[in-house]
Amino acid sequence: MFVGNISDERLIRQIARETDARIGGTLYSDALSGPDEPAGTYLKMMTDNVSTIVDALQQQEKSSK
Repeated sequence: MFVGNISDERLIRQIARETDARIGGTLYSDALSGPDEPAGTYLKMMTDNVSTIVDALQQQEKSSK
């Protein structure tokens, strides 16, 4: 599961607690971050989202071994 940068995280965190699911990080969707943050431009947003997803998948793979 991933948290969105513009949504309230409480429900996602509750679901994660109740299901033992892992939160893989924050993904940027319709809103960019500030210019000095990870998603200051569309290209930076896409790069950061891909990195976040890849990192989460690698962590999942490590924990399943």
